[in-house]
Amino acid sequence: MDRELDRKFLESGQEAQKLGIALQRYFEDDLDGQWKERYEIYLKQRIRPAVSQLIRLGEIEKTKSLVEKDWLGSFALEECIRMSGQEGQLEIQIFLLEWKQKKYGFSDREYTL
Repeated sequence: MDRELDRKFLESGQEAQKLGIALQRYFEDDLDGQWKERYEIYLKQRIRPAVSQLIRLGEIEKTKSLVEKDWLGSFALEECIRMSGQEGQLEIQIFLLEWKQKKYGFSDREYTL
């Protein structure tokens, strides 16, 4: 089964299918190092759609894992924060807001008393 998914990943021209396979296989514990690297390269190049899909699926731990790799830029992070709220994924949204605070702060707004 795993080899079949790897073959489909290599042969598929459908980005949605490739992304789904990459997300599934990347997080498997018994994944071969060469394939882990291949899927990591793919996901790094498509980090925004990867995180977006994980948000839609409510995959908090996988979302955290990818975000903590620090591949997501500030603009894409903002989009993911908005999307998580729209999708009702509040736990993910809280994590993303905390990540934004840690990485970039909230300097885009000034709060004066």
